[in-house]
Amino acid sequence: MIRFGYIRNEILFFVFSHPGAKQEFDIIIDSIKTPLKNYPPQTCESSSFNDIRAFVSHKRPIAPSFERIRAMDYEERSKGTFSNHTSNQKIHDLIEEIRHTIHDRTD
Repeated sequence: MIRFGYIRNEILFFVFSHPGAKQEFDIIIDSIKTPLKNYPPQTCESSSFNDIRAFVSHKRPIAPSFERIRAMDYEERSKGTFSNHTSNQKIHDLIEEIRHTIHDRTD
């Protein structure tokens, strides 16, 4: 439900497509701010921000100050080396599917 995000005037904005998602975000915003400020992803270290805010919009940005927004591609950090000890076959298959997806991305 996150449509896009951007940094403007040292504020990181998250734009949501549904008010319920923004409400959930507002509830956990403090647990998001600290890790993002202290440990930003390597691909975002050059962009600094002092605050995080969110709002709901169903429109694409049209202001000339906005550049075309594209989804950021992140490197897979996991190697898929984890145990799968669940006895529920449905969950076991789901975990194995995730493991195979990770292996495909890291090959």
